[in-house]
Amino acid sequence: MKFSRVFSCPLSDPYVVSPLHPGDGVGFLAAPETEGPVIRLRLENGVWQNDEIAPGPGGCMSIISEPGRKGAYLAIMQCYPIFRFEAGGIYRLSPDNEAGGSVQRLFELPFVHRIETVPGEGGYHLVAATITQAKDSQEDWSRPGVVYHAWIP
Repeated sequence: MKFSRVFSCPLSDPYVVSPLHPGDGVGFLAAPETEGPVIRLRLENGVWQNDEIAPGPGGCMSIISEPGRKGAYLAIMQCYPIFRFEAGGIYRLSPDNEAGGSVQRLFELPFVHRIETVPGEGGYHLVAATITQAKDSQEDWSRPGVVYHAWIP
C-alpha cells in the first residue's frame, strides 16, 4: 500500500481523524491534541474542501458520530500533552446549525481517553474509558483507569 498526499490539512498538529456521518458524503473530521479547531474535510467534485466546525477547545483524543443526531459528533477534548487531562470532558459538536456550529460540554470526565456508543432501550449508551483516575506527576500511574457509562442526553 502506498499513501500519497492529496491535500493539506489546516491544522498544525492533527491527532484525531474520524469519518463523517453516513449520508454526509465522503470525508472526515480532523482535530489537534493541542489547542485548535476541529476541521471537516469533504471530497466534493473530486476536490478536497475543508471548513471549521468547532473552534476548539482542542486537546482532542477521539471523535465519533453521535447516533440519532444527524451531523452531530461526540468528542473527547481538553486532554493536552503530556497527560494534562485533568480538565478533560466529552463534548457534542453540532456543525450545521444556523450559528455555523456549536460546542457543548456534556460531561466532565478527567483523564477520559476513549468513547463509544451502544444502542439500548430508550436511547443510546455512552461508554467512556479513562487512562487513570488521577495523576500526581507525569510518571504517576498508581491509580488505574475506569470504564464509565451514561445515557446520552
